[in-house]
Amino acid sequence: MAGNQREDESEFPMRPKVRLRDRWMWDWVLLRLWVITPIVLALVLAVALYPALGMPSLYSLLLALVGLPIGAAYGIVGGKVRSLKRSLSAEGGETVESLIVIDRLQSPGVAVLRETELVLVPIAGTRRAVAFGDIRSVRSVRVFNGKTLVGKRWLVLSTSPRLGFALPEQLAMLWFGRLSSAAEQR
Repeated sequence: MAGNQREDESEFPMRPKVRLRDRWMWDWVLLRLWVITPIVLALVLAVALYPALGMPSLYSLLLALVGLPIGAAYGIVGGKVRSLKRSLSAEGGETVESLIVIDRLQSPGVAVLRETELVLVPIAGTRRAVAFGDIRSVRSVRVFNGKTLVGKRWLVLSTSPRLGFALPEQLAMLWFGRLSSAAEQR
């Protein structure tokens, strides 16, 4: 193996650079922003209002608590998704965090693209493996199930039951090509 080339590079193309809009709400970078931003804003507001209001301006520090429950909720979801991703990475294939829709259930989870199948594993619900031969067609859309996600694309599979999953936009285009060619070979 030459240089720092990984063994699976020939099987799966290199991933594009991850931008802020490619990240999910449960990503550590965004979690820090959920917690730190309200704290900083509350401190700035308290300092700015103190000369005019005095001690009552310190009540604005309560705004610092706004981001904590949001950060905690997404932190729990993120922990589950990351542990799921670690456990599935050992099984092989390209493993990506995604938002998964199976019938009426929408849940964060992990999508795994293997040589002959696509595996969708939500953190809530059951694991769904779809053989490439069962995929009739694949659509890449911006709006699915009433949801538009910034920087993400939905890949909707024509299977029974209704299946769809969202990936960061650059990665979705790579997966769309592979899934479309698998559906055409059917």
